[in-house]
Amino acid sequence: RAAMKTVPHAPRHPVIEALAQHREVTDEALDALFPHALARVSAQHFTPVEVARRASEWLAPDASSRVLDVGAGVGRFCLVGALHTDGNFTGVEQRASLVTAAREVAREHSVARVTFVQGDIRDVDYGAFDGFYVFNPFAEHYLPPGERIDDAVEWSQARFDADIAFLEARLAERPAGTRVVTWNGFGGHLEHYACARREGYLGAVLEYLVRVA
Repeated sequence: RAAMKTVPHAPRHPVIEALAQHREVTDEALDALFPHALARVSAQHFTPVEVARRASEWLAPDASSRVLDVGAGVGRFCLVGALHTDGNFTGVEQRASLVTAAREVAREHSVARVTFVQGDIRDVDYGAFDGFYVFNPFAEHYLPPGERIDDAVEWSQARFDADIAFLEARLAERPAGTRVVTWNGFGGHLEHYACARREGYLGAVLEYLVRVA
């Protein structure tokens, strides 16, 4: 019989391969995978690589872990988490342009176990997840216009208060053992959650909370 030909797989992008192999990757190198215009807001609004790695380790200890990034931006945390751990990551983001950029990077570089949902934080089933990542997603409500990503969404004190109250309520409903990681807080308070770890990164606090009975 004729020998079967082996079709070589296309080599992975060096940045994607480095993330999968747990090697050092700079934020600037990861930014280069996204549209150039997003680099302007990356440092202030998107999770740094080292923070994403640490947070994903806490939130996704095994392959059964299902993590939701509340306000995923361009998807940096989910992409890094899926490459760094065996967990499953979903990001919900209201800006369609950021969701498109995140999906394109995941598709182009064959990043598995990652999903991006375009919509409000109310558009996902929180019961489908056992871990939640929250990087101060409501901060833009009180930032000056020049520091916001854009003005494509509503900014108001009423929306800020409503979003925080909604997230507090959804997380309060989750069962014992639910994991939450906040970086730079989120503006609210989580009752019945105990701090398991707290570390400082780049002038902000990364906090790992676990729902207690």
